[in-house]
Amino acid sequence: MLQKDPSRVYDIFPGKATNLSLEVQVHYSINPTRDKGLRLRLVAVERTQANNNVQQQGRNARTTRAPAFVSAQELPAQGRDGRTKFTLRSKLNRPGDLRRTDSLVAELIQINPNPNATIVVARLAIAHTQRWGLPPVNIPEPENTETTLSGRVLDDRSGEPIPQATMMYEWNTTSNNIPSDPGVSDARGTYTLRRDLRRITGLTIKVNKEGYQPVERNFNQAQLQRLPNGRFEDIRLLPTPEQQPPPRQDEQRPNIEQTTYKPIAPEMIRVNGGTFMMGCEDKRDKDCEDNEKPAHEVTLSTYSIGKYEVTNAEYAVFMNDVTANPNRVDNLDRYITEHEWGLQKTTVNGETRWQPAKGYEKYPVINVNWDGAVAYCRWLSNKTGQQYRLPTEAEWEYAARGGENSEKVNFQYAGSNRIDEVAWYGDNSKGTNPVGRKKANQLRIHDMSGNVYEWCQDWYGDYSGNKQTNPGGANSGSSRVYRGGGWNYGERYCRVSYRNYSTPAGRYSPLGFRLAL
Repeated sequence: MLQKDPSRVYDIFPGKATNLSLEVQVHYSINPTRDKGLRLRLVAVERTQANNNVQQQGRNARTTRAPAFVSAQELPAQGRDGRTKFTLRSKLNRPGDLRRTDSLVAELIQINPNPNATIVVARLAIAHTQRWGLPPVNIPEPENTETTLSGRVLDDRSGEPIPQATMMYEWNTTSNNIPSDPGVSDARGTYTLRRDLRRITGLTIKVNKEGYQPVERNFNQAQLQRLPNGRFEDIRLLPTPEQQPPPRQDEQRPNIEQTTYKPIAPEMIRVNGGTFMMGCEDKRDKDCEDNEKPAHEVTLSTYSIGKYEVTNAEYAVFMNDVTANPNRVDNLDRYITEHEWGLQKTTVNGETRWQPAKGYEKYPVINVNWDGAVAYCRWLSNKTGQQYRLPTEAEWEYAARGGENSEKVNFQYAGSNRIDEVAWYGDNSKGTNPVGRKKANQLRIHDMSGNVYEWCQDWYGDYSGNKQTNPGGANSGSSRVYRGGGWNYGERYCRVSYRNYSTPAGRYSPLGFRLAL
């Protein structure tokens, strides 16, 4: 909380209700420099009351009275960002008292030495969407009301963690304003925040660190919900450029450092959100393997995915642009290995330059590991302002099956049950092939079966049979998922349900990636 922010009550969540009691959770924040010794009061308010003695005033006669406090409870307010649970009870111990409650009022109050002087510092009231009545009912609290979100702050050049970076989290909600949360990255560069996301519509993260350029990241509601296991992409900080005088005219020479490399804009396909059965079902699919089961219901939000696999030409721009950075300390050789069908090194004016093998510009990039794929996504995001990333495994399979059309077609391969129509694989190929030559699937996406396997965002792990929304795979692991089959693999490996995996450092000739957004 900033020093100027006022204390406030920003949410009330009713919970379990019975005839005589009601559980309520109140979320609030306190500015300790402005407001000291605050207490939190919760009141159940009875707005109207029917007169039960109708025989004395006529059959249809009804009277109303001013708001009455059915029940109230007061507790000390603790912490800058507090969550307090109340249990309200009927003060007269009469069954039905809480049934007549129309609204709840939470107040932060300050009591002066004069016992008659009470100052209300902040107040929030909510009207009940339904009254609690007889017989007793249970109003279950929503699952996972508090979500843990985490990420890392890294030096963009070295990849090393940045400790003690100042974080500021600004929340957007549907109703009441939630105060900004400050934070600091720890010794490993990790930052963690916890928040009830039920009414959150957006988040802005601002990062500052002396010696680095400030960074601001924005997330809308859909992006927050799609975060795999609450894990943010790493936030990379660029060192503040040193002010140096320009070189003399006789010192200037043309070289790769003076070249501007512009990214090749990827063609993306919108995939409307929906629900599908992820994994292998014996009745729907064939050749099911153990790690493809159990099939389970998955619901995804709308996203976009690359129409084609990332090509040699596209990846070469990234490698050359990063290589041209005179202050670069990252070792690009750890991302990719040279290949006769892929990228190759050359020297221009004494500087290293990467270029596709002649004639292979539109072939999928290969021999690139998971770190190299993520580095490309991060670089392209910085260049374009779009948040490119790898698809999650669920997003990959949903798109390969045709998205909303998946239940209608149920193809074994991405776009057909006849593999030769849609895939380059072991029986029809002796190497990689240009992207987009085979028939696209129902979403107009090419090569999701065959040509090259494609890295996904997820850690590899066993499937759960539970229903899931925007799953992100295992919480941790030693291997990352890749999907789709390759040019030198058989038919079974090109099925849309087939799963494979490797350590993030793995580099293979039938392995590349495509983008998601």
